[in-house]
Amino acid sequence: MRTRPVIALLPLALATLLLACDARRRLPRPLADYLEAVEGHTRAVDDGPAVLDGLPRPRARRIDIPDGPTLDVRGFLGIHACGLSEVVGNRNSALGRVMTYSQRALYTLRFMAVAERCVPQVEPPLRETLQAALAHKARHLPADVFNAVWAGPEMAVLFSAADGPYDPAAAARARRSLGALTDAAEALRARRPADLEGALGPLHGLRVAGAALRRMAHARYVLASVTDRLESVDAADCPTAGAALRAVFEAHYVKRVQPLLAENDRSIRPLLASLERLYRVTAVGVETPPALAGFRATYLAEGGLRARYVAALRAHAAAWKTLFARCGQPAPGG
Repeated sequence: MRTRPVIALLPLALATLLLACDARRRLPRPLADYLEAVEGHTRAVDDGPAVLDGLPRPRARRIDIPDGPTLDVRGFLGIHACGLSEVVGNRNSALGRVMTYSQRALYTLRFMAVAERCVPQVEPPLRETLQAALAHKARHLPADVFNAVWAGPEMAVLFSAADGPYDPAAAARARRSLGALTDAAEALRARRPADLEGALGPLHGLRVAGAALRRMAHARYVLASVTDRLESVDAADCPTAGAALRAVFEAHYVKRVQPLLAENDRSIRPLLASLERLYRVTAVGVETPPALAGFRATYLAEGGLRARYVAALRAHAAAWKTLFARCGQPAPGG
């Protein structure tokens, strides 16, 4: 009777092992080889790298904007002479009803520009209706711009968690495009002309943010796993494991892993900084969707994934230093 729970858990344990092995196959080769080499001389085990959260769904990234004041038939005829009826008519057309978020933001700006010219030309009560509509548009313009940046398909693709190699050159292109997009968002929020769709265009098809986060998460996992294994080595293990681990450190970490981490830092850190700046600029004056705010705090903000990676890197260096001291070996570079 006592063996049944153990037997019942065997399929779950096997499934966990297979998932861990599958996750490990996605590690960059230098990291996978490094972890495997350390494992050969240590005792600790783990479940493999955790799966990253995906960017929230479009509905969870969107700020809902309430409907503003509307015009009746008489009011619509009253704005015909100043050109606003054409703007409103385009919005209510078949194509206007399926505007993208970026097109909606640009529509808001166009409506405001034309409506301001119309106000002096119309009589009450239409004037009061237009003024109320203008106030509504101005109040929700930051939300329109936020939605144009974060609720559209470009960000969904940029943060795609689909498997694929991380490309530093693509990260550099994305960083430049994000800079242009941030400038465009700032301009539109201030009601200055900006090519919002032109800034979004270069991001089409770039999956680099998701790949960058995955690369950093994998590096953090390997560093933390190696740290755990090094901490499991005691003085009694030094005669057999000490020299072997020293060789692993020099052949794998110094020659292969350190260059990979340095390349990651040169390209991923500026990319994440660009995304964080874009978020900060577009989030001013709006109540950001909770799911997206949580994603940003976990992966983009200063205390997010990169902070956890840096902490793992420091703990990893300290673990090697402690091991060398415990086994009576000179510290690296000594």
